[in-house]
Amino acid sequence: MELLREAVKKQIESEYGQATRQKVKRQMLDQLDSMHTFPLPENLIDQEFANIWRQVMHDVEQHGRSFEAEGTTEEAARQEYRAIAERRVRLGLVLSKIGEGAEITVTDEELQAALYDQARRFRGQEKQVFDYYRNNQDALQTLRAPIFEEKVVDHILALADVTDKPISKEELLADEDDDHDHHEHHHHDHEHDHHDH
Repeated sequence: MELLREAVKKQIESEYGQATRQKVKRQMLDQLDSMHTFPLPENLIDQEFANIWRQVMHDVEQHGRSFEAEGTTEEAARQEYRAIAERRVRLGLVLSKIGEGAEITVTDEELQAALYDQARRFRGQEKQVFDYYRNNQDALQTLRAPIFEEKVVDHILALADVTDKPISKEELLADEDDDHDHHEHHHHDHEHDHHDH
């Protein structure tokens, strides 16, 4: 009983820890976003928008969702996701710049660990997963990007003046507008990516 209680406690702490990090990360990204305005390369925005829109249309087709049912129109949704694409591209460039300045790199070991994580999600197909990434540099980049991003976030948080304040569980887990969660301009198929409309 005691061991079980301890295990549950650890799991809950870890979940709250992750939720707290997401919240802090989002606030930090919001801040970075509001601090920077510069012209963005249209082709990057187009590319990111295409990634997001593909996912949206997939949801529409697979889950029989419609824009009307979600209280919006296709036109309005396009504008909204275009703005999200811009935010992701802007933050991607800002984080890259900060990461370069801080000489942050992703090691082969870290990439290897991410690759094993990915393979573990496809039981019985591990070999195909390894081959896919080995022969596909772009795909490997999609694994590198989130690791780089988290390391840059850690770097900024280490420099930032962080004030802890107690908040309720409900406040912590309240689902803010999901799509601001990640700008991750490379890993649109990353498991944490939510494009709920």
